[in-house]
Amino acid sequence: MIYDPGISGSPAVKRIADIIAGFAGTVDVICMKDIPLEKTIRVLKCNEPIKERVVEFIKASDIGIEDCYYSACNECKMNPAYGAAVYPEDLDCLVSVHRGHPVKSISFDSDGALKLIALASYIIDAIDNGRTLVVDNLDSSLHYKLTRAIISCFLLDSNPCGQLIFTAQDVDLLDIQWLFRKDQIWFTANHADYEDEYGEETDVDDEDKVRLYSLNEFKGLGNGMDSDSYLLDRYSTGQLGSVQHPDYSELIIDGLGMNSRSGSNS
Repeated sequence: MIYDPGISGSPAVKRIADIIAGFAGTVDVICMKDIPLEKTIRVLKCNEPIKERVVEFIKASDIGIEDCYYSACNECKMNPAYGAAVYPEDLDCLVSVHRGHPVKSISFDSDGALKLIALASYIIDAIDNGRTLVVDNLDSSLHYKLTRAIISCFLLDSNPCGQLIFTAQDVDLLDIQWLFRKDQIWFTANHADYEDEYGEETDVDDEDKVRLYSLNEFKGLGNGMDSDSYLLDRYSTGQLGSVQHPDYSELIIDGLGMNSRSGSNS
């Protein structure tokens, strides 16, 4: 509607369009499965204002990296377009220091360490510049304490307006004692049928098979009597919904039986 030619000339519509475009420019959306290193490399390569804080964040993560920097290789220096842009060969110029020894990060560091290095620039940029960071599978390849520490960065009173929105699989993050408020924890139910907080099955239209709902919808939680272990028990037993129930036993038993029968016939 905002870009409808019939109304696009309206000053009010233009203001709304500018607000939406301005907000979109403050949001970063990334997936930990294939989070790019380019942003961190650019920060280090171009000495951007957040460079020192990004490096300190990586060092403070306690993953064995004593320093992290960009060291241009001859191939990069020979590139006529060498400058602020990041090219594939720049990946080989990312250096991490372990026990005083500099190594090529892309070849030496683990998948989790590389994801943390890539994520560091997004986190510092969001906190320092009031951006919104949206991360899919935040806990992918990260130690659970590291995931909690990252989340805590955005919960500090000293964080002016940086915001983190993420998905995760780690049930230890269901912490309403020290980490989250109830209204900050949301679940998704991926089935056409789900049970509400009263245990009643509800039919959902085919076009609306994924339901998003808040922990705040459930009664009797967070009143000072419910511990995190109790909350985890309720989630694990399916009382909060959004729990898969895989069962491979019949498949494995049938498969072993078939193998046994085929072996006896040969």
